[in-house]
Amino acid sequence: MVILARVSLLLVPLLGTLSHALQAEDYPSTCVDACDGIEPDPSDTSYYCDYCICKNKLLGWSNFQPTDNFTDMFTDWVPLGGLCPKDWLCTWANWTDNGFNPTYSKLVYPPNNGFNGCPKNVSLGVGTLVDRFGTQNGSYLAPADAPYGERSIGPSSLNKYNGSTMYNYWRFNVTEEFVALGGEILPWYGQPGGGWQWYANVTQLQIDGKLKLVGATTFGVNEAWEAAGPMERVYGLQDY
Repeated sequence: MVILARVSLLLVPLLGTLSHALQAEDYPSTCVDACDGIEPDPSDTSYYCDYCICKNKLLGWSNFQPTDNFTDMFTDWVPLGGLCPKDWLCTWANWTDNGFNPTYSKLVYPPNNGFNGCPKNVSLGVGTLVDRFGTQNGSYLAPADAPYGERSIGPSSLNKYNGSTMYNYWRFNVTEEFVALGGEILPWYGQPGGGWQWYANVTQLQIDGKLKLVGATTFGVNEAWEAAGPMERVYGLQDY
């Protein structure tokens, strides 16, 4: 059994209801010297992140506590899939031979565009709500509010970047029917996957008026997010 360090689920009364305050440190308590050899110097702008696990941008938030609007998406989410930080980097970011080398130590993207099996052309009807984490534009969409772990996204996709929304979250409404490749998501980055995704040109769908951005900046207030300094995106060092 894997025991995670500093994991708690708090039930906090709020306006007569119960609000789930989720807090989870993301590596096992059995990890010894967990950050040795992977914590970057503050001058290393490619990797340094003062709020991230082991100060390493690739590992995402330490003690991640999503705002209430996002809690259900992160219930039971284990950011590093039960691995120690260095093991996660070696498995999913080419760290074994490359260390602090941004040319090579970056996320290993899944084969088959992240599909588990063969995707099929699927029609998305008007009124369907879809969303994504990363940039507003990209290639992947999921059913709105799908659990984060089912999406097989790396933890750095939640980092704070210049010009983005909270957790880099974007929600869209389908305003005109379109066809996209759809299928089950491959387990990756230590995540279970198993959710559903569509692979399409999100930029073009917005230009064509088939996707309308809704609610991207109105998902509550989070003190940790507000206090964190935004970083510049380095493509290939995080999902997008």
